[in-house]
Amino acid sequence: MSYLAENRLLYHLQSAFREGHSTDSALINLTDKILFNLDHDEVTGMVFVDFRKAFDVIDHKILLKKLELYRVTDVALTWFKSYLCDRYQFVSLEGKSSECLPLTKGVPHGSVLGPVLFLLFVNDLPLHLQYSSVDMFADDTTMSACAHYLDISSMNDGLNSDLHALNEWSLQNKMFINARKTNSMLVTGKRIPKKLDSQNDPCLQLKIDGVDVSGVASKKLLGITLDSKMSYETHVEELAKKISKRLGLLKHISPYLKQHQRETFYTCVIKPTLMYGCYCPFCAQFTWQQHAERHADELPLAAEAVGKNCCMDDLMPSVESSSQAIETRQQSIDNWISNRREVLEDIPEEDRASQINLDLHELSSVKTLGISWTETDDQFSFHYSPPEKEFVYTKRNVLRCTATNLDPLGFVAPFILLAKLMMQQAWVQGMGACPRGTSSNLETMV
Repeated sequence: MSYLAENRLLYHLQSAFREGHSTDSALINLTDKILFNLDHDEVTGMVFVDFRKAFDVIDHKILLKKLELYRVTDVALTWFKSYLCDRYQFVSLEGKSSECLPLTKGVPHGSVLGPVLFLLFVNDLPLHLQYSSVDMFADDTTMSACAHYLDISSMNDGLNSDLHALNEWSLQNKMFINARKTNSMLVTGKRIPKKLDSQNDPCLQLKIDGVDVSGVASKKLLGITLDSKMSYETHVEELAKKISKRLGLLKHISPYLKQHQRETFYTCVIKPTLMYGCYCPFCAQFTWQQHAERHADELPLAAEAVGKNCCMDDLMPSVESSSQAIETRQQSIDNWISNRREVLEDIPEEDRASQINLDLHELSSVKTLGISWTETDDQFSFHYSPPEKEFVYTKRNVLRCTATNLDPLGFVAPFILLAKLMMQQAWVQGMGACPRGTSSNLETMV
C-alpha cells in the first residue's frame, strides 16, 4: 500500500482499505458535494450501482495484466500468479466432505492482499466515465452528477451515457451489474421543489443494458440512509428504532449487571450505533434531542441536560454551587473541566481533562466549542487567522471562513455582523468564484 500511496496510483475517491480514509470520509465527501450543488440551485442525480459478488468474480488473467500495467516486477507477478492460482475449495459437514473444485476466479477472502488486489482491479473504472464522478468504498459504487434544476434532462442524458460506459467496462472485465438492485435518486433538497411546477415532478429515467433503473426517495449508503430532501428523517427513524431495542435489552438485564458491566454494554453495543455517521451531518445530535423530547416525563433531568446543555458529545451544565457540581460529577463522564479548584480536586486525575494541572497557580485555558475559556477568571477569548494566499474567494469558502468563530452568545457580534452583511451583499449581487490569478469583487470586498 505504501508503493500505491507514494505514487498516487489509487483513485482519489476510493475510501476503502486506505490510511486516512473510512466510511465517514466517503460520506462527508459525498454529502458535501450534494450540499454545495444545492447552494448553487443545482440538483444531484445519483446512481447506486450494485455489483453481483464483486470479490468472487475477479478474473485472474485480467488482474495479473493490470498488475503488470502498474509496473509490478516479473518476480512479483510470478508470486501473485502462484498466490492466486491452484486454489481449491470443498464443503465439510458432519464428517463428510464434498468434491474439491478449483477456484478460477475471485480474490482470497479474509486475507490482507485480497482487498488491495480488488482495489487495483476496479481502479480504472472511473476513467471510463465522462460525465459523472464516482465515489467508491470497495465494491460500493455511487455515481453522481449535477445540473441546474431547470436542466435535468441534460444530466439524465449524461448519466445514461456513463451507465452504458460502465456496463461496457463490466463486460470487458467480466464483472456483473445487478440492474434490478441498482437504484437512482434525484436529490433536490427542500427548497428547489418549491420552485418547480407541481405538474412537472422531476425524476430520472435511466437504463442499464436495456433494464430500467428504479428510482427511490431514500437509500441506505454505508450505514446512513440518504433521502432526496437531505433531511435524514428516515435515517433518524430507523436509528431510533434500533437504539430503542438495545436500550430495552439493557433495561431488562441491568438488574443482573454491575455498574461497569452496564457501561461496557453501552460502550460496545449502543454508543457505536448512536455515534456512527454523526458527521454526516450531525445525525447523532438530532437523534439525542428527539429521544430527550420523547422521554422528558420519564427522565426529566436527562432530557433537560441533552436539550439545553449538550452539543454533540459535549455536556456543559451550569450549577449554582460547588457542591452541586460535585454531585453532577457522579455521572459516568470523562474529560471534566471546571472553573472551581475544589471541584477539580474532587475529580480523580484520570477523569479530568488532560490539560488540567492543579500544581500550577493558575489553570490553563481550554477550548470549549471553539471558544477559548480561561477557567480561573471565567473569561472567553477569540482568535482569528486571515486567509492564506491560496484561498479561493467563493461565497461558500468565505462563509466557511466567517463561520469558523463560533459565537453563540454574541460576544463578537459587531465584527461578525459585518461579515454577514458582506455575504448578504455578495448574494444579492450574484458574486461567485473568479479564475486563478485574477481578482473579483468578492475578493476586493473581503
